Amino acid sequence: TVSHALIQEMKCAVVLALWAGAVAHGQTYRGPGDGPWKFSTPEEQGLSTLALELAEGEINAAVGGRECYIVVKNGKIVYEKYRRGRTISKETELYSHTKSFASSVFGRAAKEGLGTQYDIIGDNVAKTLQCNPKGTFENVLTMTGQSPDLPNRPVFEYDGSGTMCLNTLADFITTNNPEGLSAVAWKDKHWHKPLGLEGTSWGRGADLPCGGGCKTTCRDAARVGLLFMNNGYWEGYGQFLTKEYALRAQTWIFPKAIGSWGEYGYLLWLWVTGDVDPTYSNMNGANGQCTQMSREHDAVTVSFGHDTGQDQGWPCNAAWQFGKHSLVSRDHAKFNMSRETSAIYRNQTTWRETDRAKQVAKFSKIELEGLREFVAQNMDAFDRAELEKINRRFVLHGLPQVL
Repeated sequence: TVSHALIQEMKCAVVLALWAGAVAHGQTYRGPGDGPWKFSTPEEQGLSTLALELAEGEINAAVGGRECYIVVKNGKIVYEKYRRGRTISKETELYSHTKSFASSVFGRAAKEGLGTQYDIIGDNVAKTLQCNPKGTFENVLTMTGQSPDLPNRPVFEYDGSGTMCLNTLADFITTNNPEGLSAVAWKDKHWHKPLGLEGTSWGRGADLPCGGGCKTTCRDAARVGLLFMNNGYWEGYGQFLTKEYALRAQTWIFPKAIGSWGEYGYLLWLWVTGDVDPTYSNMNGANGQCTQMSREHDAVTVSFGHDTGQDQGWPCNAAWQFGKHSLVSRDHAKFNMSRETSAIYRNQTTWRETDRAKQVAKFSKIELEGLREFVAQNMDAFDRAELEKINRRFVLHGLPQVL
């Protein structure tokens, strides 16, 4: 018979082997998978409760109508605060933040073998809308899909409503999935459920609008942000998106595109010259629906609410600028980084004078026109209070109300 001591020795050897393999492959805890969130104190993850409280307070003071602020560090929620009567289960209309969700769903479709972002639009969907049929889905994902001369002159043309080109992403899924599912049903089975989304509503019948129309909770937005932050890895599923897709999604693909609004990946806003984290990416929706990912600091933040100010770019800029330093752990080289290098972005007056703010302001009305088109087509998805808030913004920017 095998001695008890030998059995214990064998067990130890197995445990050590598994541990060594996990370390070798970087398999530490990276998120909730399809289960519930895990929680931690900020201090257990190298952060400061006081610093996070101060950051949330500054964001609330600088941006109108803030309702939630969540910080995820190392895959766990370390800070969560709700204001103005908001609850954990309340769903928010994401507006253009939906576009980033659509990028995630397309990446999942690519991982599942339906095709790739390099496939030709006209070869995969019957209705190419206003897309150049010879373009690729990478062009759709980077807002260059309507360019008439793609090889030589890519043009950035923002598709606010999704009806000009973006909705081909959903048509691609409907056309190419071997199960014969609608894009909504495929999304629910292969994306929504594995991510463990608990309070997300997206889809109108069989149609999956890619320009807007998703409603979600602050916690669910953090899950999608965590998926990008982890370069497509999802706990319990491995590479949920291919790493190549997730990294490219957070890369400025066409920096020389005509009419570019700035750093832009696969329906994600970027800040490649950022001081605290040049790998930063952002899912951004009207009125300040902001989910922000910091790969350098293994962190995700969510700030939702309804800002009614005229400056469309300020809410998510402020949410990042006032919060970013509190995400740096004590053992990181940037822990004591001076805040003065980016102080200009934390004052709304000086922010408006930056090139970045001027770019946003220049094209805000174009985005709002797309938003107005979307709202007009989907009025039944908004309650009276929501429509009143949205119409106030339209009037503020000289656009007619949606009645």
